[in-house]
Amino acid sequence: MGLLEELTPRTATNSAFVRASSYRASVMQTLRDWSKTTGQVALACGLSLPHASRALRELVTRDLVVCATPDLRGRGRLYALTAEGIGLSNLLDGFESYPVMTPQVRSTHPMAWYQVLSSRFGTGRAREVLSTAGCEKVIPSTARWVPLRCQLKLLNEVELRFGDGTYSTVRRLASEAVRYYPSVRKLLLRALPLRLLVDLTPGAYLKEFNHGRLEIDQSPGTAKFRHYDWLSSPARCSAWLGSYEGAFSWMRKRASVTKEGCILKGNEYCGYVAAWDE
Repeated sequence: MGLLEELTPRTATNSAFVRASSYRASVMQTLRDWSKTTGQVALACGLSLPHASRALRELVTRDLVVCATPDLRGRGRLYALTAEGIGLSNLLDGFESYPVMTPQVRSTHPMAWYQVLSSRFGTGRAREVLSTAGCEKVIPSTARWVPLRCQLKLLNEVELRFGDGTYSTVRRLASEAVRYYPSVRKLLLRALPLRLLVDLTPGAYLKEFNHGRLEIDQSPGTAKFRHYDWLSSPARCSAWLGSYEGAFSWMRKRASVTKEGCILKGNEYCGYVAAWDE
């Protein structure tokens, strides 16, 4: 018996309604993490504003999404999943034919963290962390990609078990893990001039993720990396800071890396600014 046959008529109808449109499915997926404006939904799903607005209206009509700021008029209104919407979004993850491009990351990411955690805390504890995050299938490597949500859970789990709430542990371990990412290794081992290496970073980003994009503004001694990530978390922001610090350290270049802007605070992108002496 299939999943749909086990559901109530209302849930089955709503499931079919959402799965019939990749736009509606994408909106459901991106609202699983936190409330978003129409513009943020459009950016996260790669949709135009009219398409995102229409999908939201359709989901609101089905009581799967609700306006979380009903007293706010005009732009800036936030939308969130209802309890029914949360239940349905969890259910849809069980369908292999779920018509949304779920944000994913190469399995080499949790594998890199496994190597770092094993060296610091032992193989047993490292496996336990990956298992809790749903990333255990990378040991041994049987998958090329894993859901980004699992990687975010892995980072949060690392902080819960080994950190102090400041995410400094995640940042420090990320600076070590970056050396295990194949695309980063391939790039940095070419021993190209720093300016050229920075310019090639967006290409490495595209090889590691099936979503989002990276843009760079560079001037002598500084580079601003603009991350248009679909999903983020405080742990992931700290991991990006550590990754950049680790990459510059690998190149034997002392650089300070700071955060400038964050999608978690309503900005269009997460910005990371690196500065070094020429």
